[in-house]
Amino acid sequence: MNASDRVADAGGINVTLSTGIKRAVGFGRLSGSSGSGTWRGAMCAGTWTADRM
Repeated sequence: MNASDRVADAGGINVTLSTGIKRAVGFGRLSGSSGSGTWRGAMCAGTWTADRM
């Protein structure tokens, strides 16, 4: 699996995960100690959340 990501100064995040011909992308925002966003692949989609531990 390959992963690449970018986090902007304002907290915006863009992530791409890929393996072979399969790929999923995620978007969202990190703020303080948490974040949330959405992700999607070819045949599925969902939401993600993150908390700093």
